[in-house]
Amino acid sequence: MRFCPGNRYHALRHTRRKTQAVVQKIVAGARATAASLKDGDQLILGIFAELGKTGSHDAIIRVYLADPEIREKIISTEQFSQRCVRRAAILSA
Repeated sequence: MRFCPGNRYHALRHTRRKTQAVVQKIVAGARATAASLKDGDQLILGIFAELGKTGSHDAIIRVYLADPEIREKIISTEQFSQRCVRRAAILSA
């Protein structure tokens, strides 16, 4: 079998698309979690996602939450994280 550089590029693009799809599901899970909560519109200050910095399979996702005084009235950080993971799993099913 011959090595063709184009095939490697296609494989990397494919991997990046799959990673991007996972990131989108996690971000959607975070937004859906906040939307399902009373005063959830005050919870998320921003979402930052970085793809492929160390490889096409790599992603860093940060959800910036409101200050503790506001956040703890709505949901704990741990509970929010658990719900996001569950919602992302449901979205990927």
